[in-house]
Amino acid sequence: MFKSGNKPDVTTFGTLLKWLFLDDKVAEAEKLFKKLLVLELCDPNDVMILTVINGLCKAGGTIPALELLHVLEKTRWKADVKAHNAVIDGLCKGGMVDDALQLLSQMRAKSVSPDVFTYNPIIQGLCDADRWEDVEEMLGEMDDYRISKNVVTFNILVDAYCKEGRVKDAEDVLKDMMQQKICPDMFTYNARPMSLP
Repeated sequence: MFKSGNKPDVTTFGTLLKWLFLDDKVAEAEKLFKKLLVLELCDPNDVMILTVINGLCKAGGTIPALELLHVLEKTRWKADVKAHNAVIDGLCKGGMVDDALQLLSQMRAKSVSPDVFTYNPIIQGLCDADRWEDVEEMLGEMDDYRISKNVVTFNILVDAYCKEGRVKDAEDVLKDMMQQKICPDMFTYNARPMSLP
């Protein structure tokens, strides 16, 4: 491509990065992306950044993805909320909820507005760690910032409360869900013990 005088653009490099991750060539993809940044071979867009962050996280490289977010902070290219959410999800799935909470705090400091997809994995991670006070704090924070809960948020709570035998709390979540006109789905009903309405 270079020999013919054509310079690859963000779409070309983005496609190459995507295929490197799909072909399980994670180290090569990470190296190429860093080279793109250093040599400024193209201007990475949100899609390319998310492709790299997501690829690293899915390959078990949540820490390198987190480090990449920090590298991006020092450049003129910034990661959007979706890239941050991918790292938060990876951190929470890896049991690193405190790191996810720290990243949430950093997002706010960088004026990257969290959304429901930021909070859901954190709430799941906190539920898994039996950190119920922190769960309540996150739910309150969502209300404070006017971030609407979705069916996944409610499913996380119903499932966690049922697993803990906290049937009354699960019932309260279902009532709140109905009041907010969010329809339960098959995951909601699969989490419920038979004693719930």
